[in-house]
Amino acid sequence: MFLQICRIIVRLLLTLRYRVHITGLEACLRKGKQGILFMPNHPALIDPIILCSILMAKLRLRTLVSERQVRTTILKYVYRQFGVLPMPDIGAAGRSGHDLAVKQLQTCVDALKAGDNLLFYPAGRIYRSKYENLRGNGGAARILEEFPDARVVLIRSRGLWGSDFSRAKGYQSPFGQTIKSHIKHILRNGIFFGPRRHVYIELVEKPDDFPTSPPDRDTLNRYLENFYNQDAEGNTYVPYLWYEKGGARLVPEPESFSAPKDTSNVPSELRDRVYDKLKEMSGKRILREGDFLCNDLGLNSEKLSELEHWLLSEFGHQAETFNNLSTVAAVLLSAIGEGAAGRPLQAVPMDWFLSEPPSALELASGANICQQYLANVARQPTQVLLAEQNLGVLTRRSLLIQALTLRQYLAAMPSKHLLLLLPPGCQCSTLYLATLFAGKVPLLISGNPDQDRILQCMQKAEAQHILSSRQYLRSRQGKNLQLTTIEDKLIYTEDLQAKSGGSAKLYAGFNSRFGLRHLGSNQIDDCAAMLLDCDENALTPLTLTHTELFDDLRLILQKLQLSRDDSLLTALPGNGKASLLFNLLLPLCTGLRQVYHAEANETDMLLRLTAAYRISVLAAEPQTLCRILHSGREAQLASLNRIVSLGESQDNEPEELAKQKCPEAKFLVLQSLSTKNQCG
Repeated sequence: MFLQICRIIVRLLLTLRYRVHITGLEACLRKGKQGILFMPNHPALIDPIILCSILMAKLRLRTLVSERQVRTTILKYVYRQFGVLPMPDIGAAGRSGHDLAVKQLQTCVDALKAGDNLLFYPAGRIYRSKYENLRGNGGAARILEEFPDARVVLIRSRGLWGSDFSRAKGYQSPFGQTIKSHIKHILRNGIFFGPRRHVYIELVEKPDDFPTSPPDRDTLNRYLENFYNQDAEGNTYVPYLWYEKGGARLVPEPESFSAPKDTSNVPSELRDRVYDKLKEMSGKRILREGDFLCNDLGLNSEKLSELEHWLLSEFGHQAETFNNLSTVAAVLLSAIGEGAAGRPLQAVPMDWFLSEPPSALELASGANICQQYLANVARQPTQVLLAEQNLGVLTRRSLLIQALTLRQYLAAMPSKHLLLLLPPGCQCSTLYLATLFAGKVPLLISGNPDQDRILQCMQKAEAQHILSSRQYLRSRQGKNLQLTTIEDKLIYTEDLQAKSGGSAKLYAGFNSRFGLRHLGSNQIDDCAAMLLDCDENALTPLTLTHTELFDDLRLILQKLQLSRDDSLLTALPGNGKASLLFNLLLPLCTGLRQVYHAEANETDMLLRLTAAYRISVLAAEPQTLCRILHSGREAQLASLNRIVSLGESQDNEPEELAKQKCPEAKFLVLQSLSTKNQCG
């Protein structure tokens, strides 16, 4: 009864957005309702829900679902009642995940032999383009090998490529986020009056030309791809609101912004070892860097898992995600620890693209950084300010709320200086602002310090505490940063946020709306930052006042001539003065939108961020600019109108590349920023 009630509710909710047209179901059911292996294509995250709401009304059904989806959605409360079989993510769990996946596939076979019906997606993931691509997946072949007499029904869905639940935008929005946006659309449409997306579902009993049982993996996958991709639909946009004009229409297909991978840094000896391993695993004698491991080399998920563990044991590097190992070039880069470029981008919120009038960008009014930031919050509190892939976006007000929530804990610390051991990013900006509001002075260190050098910096500045995050320090420990002598001085942002109760957040939220004038009268230290370069033999503190930094910012704005609708991506390592000005103060003091990425050497990721966020201003050191411009495609760099070299190149290569790749963009050079400003 509970399952039927849930099914009816879901079916009614689906009718508010979808008009589902189904053919072949009754013919399928007339032949029996037991032991059916349903194998559908997978254009979007919503199609399993649509299919289950239809099939469960007619027969008992079990489904194989990603363990991550079970763990992170409402399914975790009801998956047993709905007969869901969680499938482990082999990439995340490694060999143990592969063993569990094989065991779960055997459970599927046993269920089919017992007469249960199974909904099994051969692709195991949603579309990346308008065509289904099964890659090297062997789940369907394994099931049919174990149970050749299984009754097979193929399902072909049309109409969902272009849905918000698909990747037709070029990325996949989180399921919960998409549901929330649809609830808003439904309410704005008066619940019943919104436009409908037409979905066509066709069930086909095992065709006569279906591969003979048991089919080999590649033969079966090619057959299924051909079946699913017949008359493949284009990227179809259907309006979400009743008053939207234009109706349902085809829009351009998403473009892949992954630049060709540069493997020139891979040593020849290491390259030979990787090639020998891939030849051994695939049986191929000739390999090309662009060869796909699944489609071209025929490596299945079991082989990919083996390859990932081989990379870790041989070279000490692990791919960021299992799906990163897509090509031979990706394996080569993973072997030298540069595999992060392949990780998928998170969705870019549409609020990021709400541009301001193109008036000149200038410093806000205020005698210190805090006052200037408060003036920007007062002017446009909900304007998106900062973006970072793993943390999402922060509006001007949300950044202020986070800083005010942490302020009370920082104010209670005894020392005047607080060391911020974080890369440029949303967390660093939050802690920097919180430190200023607490009446303290942020201590920023550049270079590649070890724990002894960090202690020397703290002694020089008379600092007693280090503000950092566990996630960042774990990554640094992987690069030989030991923490034994500084562990007792560390204060983690995760702990501070956990200690911040609801009352502190409510108070911060209240002040961010009604207490801006009071906050502006708080006592702020005259020094805005203290900088230390750990690569210098003599640790000479550089202390900078608010006024001195404002002078530098005015010079930057005068040189760059930015406008309020610009957005900035800065590829600067460390926390030197240039990083302080570009990564922290330009957004805080002017309201310029900023995208962060901590690793300046991840060229492919920087290019994809530039394209996805439509960055207009790119600033980096000359060598980094050369890598970005050399690797970038025209489509990736099309949004740039200014390219800023933070330092002068000896051979003018960055400027020449900029003229070739971005002829419409201005190329500007900022000499090494002055470091002579001192305050007592």
